[in-house]
Amino acid sequence: MSLKLNRGVGFFSAIFVFAGLIFIFFSSIQTPASHERVWPSSEWLTSSPESQGMSSAKLDAMTRWVEDNGVKIDSVLVTRHGYIVYEMYFNPSYGVTSTHLLHSVSKSVTSAIVGVAVDRGLIHLDDKVLDYFPEMTIQNRGQWKEEITIKDLLTMTAGLQWDEWSTSYDSPLNDLYKMRTSINPYQYLLDKPMEAMPGEKWVYNTGISDLLTEIVKRATGSNFLDYGVQNIFSPLKISRCFWETDYYGRYLGGSTLSLTTRDMAKFGYLFLNNGTWDGKTILSPGWVSESLRPVACPNISSGYGYQWWSYPELGVYYASGRHEQGIYISPELDLVVAITGSVSDDSASVYSPNNMLLNRYILPACRDFSPKTLTYSKNNITLTYPAGTVIREVENGSIHEVLTFISNECKIIVFGNLPNFENELRQEEILFLFKELKLNENQSDYFFGNLASIDSSDRKVMVQSFNATISGTRVEAINGYWYCDETHRHFILMYVKIDEILGEKQMINGFKSFLANIICH
Repeated sequence: MSLKLNRGVGFFSAIFVFAGLIFIFFSSIQTPASHERVWPSSEWLTSSPESQGMSSAKLDAMTRWVEDNGVKIDSVLVTRHGYIVYEMYFNPSYGVTSTHLLHSVSKSVTSAIVGVAVDRGLIHLDDKVLDYFPEMTIQNRGQWKEEITIKDLLTMTAGLQWDEWSTSYDSPLNDLYKMRTSINPYQYLLDKPMEAMPGEKWVYNTGISDLLTEIVKRATGSNFLDYGVQNIFSPLKISRCFWETDYYGRYLGGSTLSLTTRDMAKFGYLFLNNGTWDGKTILSPGWVSESLRPVACPNISSGYGYQWWSYPELGVYYASGRHEQGIYISPELDLVVAITGSVSDDSASVYSPNNMLLNRYILPACRDFSPKTLTYSKNNITLTYPAGTVIREVENGSIHEVLTFISNECKIIVFGNLPNFENELRQEEILFLFKELKLNENQSDYFFGNLASIDSSDRKVMVQSFNATISGTRVEAINGYWYCDETHRHFILMYVKIDEILGEKQMINGFKSFLANIICH
């Protein structure tokens, strides 16, 4: 088997989850709306979007956006009430029977296979991880390391020192590269020093998912994939599943599963139905509920459970993988979405096409979808934004770290602390970026922004509104810069409304140009 080094989701700064979002999200995990259940045990049934309360016009607009802009989405499948209402294969290399490498979506499936063993009493969430490896002499052993549990692995809060995001996955400096090229990868992982008490700090760690496959093997006495086939894939009538191993035959639970798009949707449908499938319990409802509950908050807008991500404010949870692989589930809307892609890392780091598809097209296509507005407060500043927008706060960061994410109304918001922003881009970079941006000076206007401080006093922020053209596409934007007297920090805010959706290249160049414009002001 060939060794694959795969990246999971894009870069996020780890912060603690706040209780309000957990409550909102957990209360949304419920039995889907009352509809007669249909089960795709052999084949999915199809239906028109309108018959299932969705807008075909909105879904057709999604098709046009992907095709017109050359977005490298390979397939999109939408099911509602158990029926396929939309299925499109944009990449001619893929079709209904084609499997696709899912990258870190594999983690959510690995978690489910662990869940089967937990339900059967073969693994317990409070089991100590080191007890599964009595033959190993563990380095840096201490009380913290001895307290690491299975639950800590599932939530990626083991406390081990680990870094797989600051360098390329092909770099010998990357921890995942070191682990997967080691003769004893589990020894490498467990030998790592501790940097936090178990359960306290979230750190994205693909090696943990690989380790879980070995724990399943030792707890059940079965081959990891065989155990998954017997207890999950076969009951769901999933026959085309491929899971690559390393050179020594060890399963890479964090990244190398391949499924068809329809079978991805089956896996999502299992979780939508609380672990039951056509009258049979595959996973206990308790496991499904517990594994989806966000126990960590990698960024302001996302939660993380047992190797599942979530948008708590939208009541959506999802499995996510590199190059825009995803399975999205909304219990409230009785909706499952499966997406595969070949989007480059550079493009995905600037904006997520999957977020765009979900928030601008698929969710609003449901006629009973109700958009939500949220607020975020920090350092005496309150920002109002639509649910589905991902906000990243940068603390003492580089201008190159400020990323943009697109909301359901195609807005880009940047909100952060950049104390040395004017020195972060070289002059030649600014000149290059401005080649893509042409301001219409006649329509520029300055006014005071609508930000409010926590102490209820209005904060007067000078904001510039301007119209611009990026590669021939008209753009309306607002950007603001201010200095906070209380914290002695510089902040920037950017709000962009795009009349015609841009493709990947235009979006990247345009965003860099907006950054340059903000810096120059």
